[in-house]
Formats: sequence, structure tokens, C-alpha cells
Amino acid sequence: MNVKEYVDLYCDIIEEVKERLPKNSSELKRQIAQDVFFVICKDRRTDRIQPNYNNHDHDKEEPKEYRKNGARLSTPGQRQALYKFGIKEFDKGTLSYEDASHMLDQLIDAAEFDKKHHIKKGDKGSKVEAVRQKINEELEIDKEIEEFGEEEL
Repeated sequence: MNVKEYVDLYCDIIEEVKERLPKNSSELKRQIAQDVFFVICKDRRTDRIQPNYNNHDHDKEEPKEYRKNGARLSTPGQRQALYKFGIKEFDKGTLSYEDASHMLDQLIDAAEFDKKHHIKKGDKGSKVEAVRQKINEELEIDKEIEEFGEEEL
């Protein structure tokens, strides 16, 4: 989509919003049109970055590097988010999509708890730190099990 097409789309959105809202709310109309336009643009970017994301059959056309032995591997975005949370000891070639999602769910819930209770990152009693430590310990155990299995072979 080029710039002219985006402008046309925005103008179309404004016209549609104008028809649906009362005449005396011009600022509200502008804000709603802008919000709708931003959501559409974000969806288009998502489609461009992850072309199969909005397709209900996610597993159909996934790149081969996202699969190993039929299992869906973690995405680069998941790995980046885990890294930002301080989870660094994982093998990107074996970390499953489901495991990464579960870890991120736990970390996000913990971050929301810390934020709600005004607990700063690294403070004693930080739920994020406790979850991060637990996940890192579990990953270390998994790594040791894998290494032990390789030694046995």
C-alpha cells in the first residue's frame, strides 16, 4: 500500500465515522477515525511481519525453522521477550512455542503483580525475580538432563 492509498483509506474512515456519529462531536469523530486507522495499519504490519498469523490454520505454512520433529518452536519475538525478562539460558532450537508462551504468561502476570503493588525490579519480594529464578532453574535442569542423555548415547 502506498501513501496515497493510506490517505484514501483514512479519508474513507473519516467519512464513515462522520455518518455514524452526531454532528456536534467533531473532535470525537477525528479521534475515532484516527484510532480505527491506527488499528488497521497495525494489522497490516502484523500481516506483513507474520503473514500466517491471522490465518486460523497457524501451522500450515510456517517456515521450517519454526518446527522441529513436528513440534512448533518458539518465535523470535518470544525469545526476545524472554531475554528481556532475564531468561537467557535456553536453546532456541528446542524451546517450544507452548513452553515459551507459558513462561511469558507467568512473567507477565508477575510483572503486573509487581506493578500493582509498587515493587521495583530487583527488589526483595519481587514476584518477577522469583518467577525468573524458577524458570532459569528449570531450564538449567532441562539442560543437565539433555547433556546426561547425550553422554549415555
